[in-house]
Amino acid sequence: MDFGPLTKILGLRIDCDHKNGTLKIFQGPYIDLILDCFRMTDCHPVVTPMALNVKLQFPEELVLHDE
Repeated sequence: MDFGPLTKILGLRIDCDHKNGTLKIFQGPYIDLILDCFRMTDCHPVVTPMALNVKLQFPEELVLHDE
């Protein structure tokens, strides 16, 4: 049985554009559900402070070296 193109799964919205070769997954509806479950639908988003132009790197002990 063919249900057609996938548009929703596990609360996520799926947008597949075969012509442009793109696949987009939107979590907005799922996030809204989680906020509703925890009674946080009236919460106010804030920006997470972080310095601009920071270059993140792995600590040296986590970098794999060829031996």
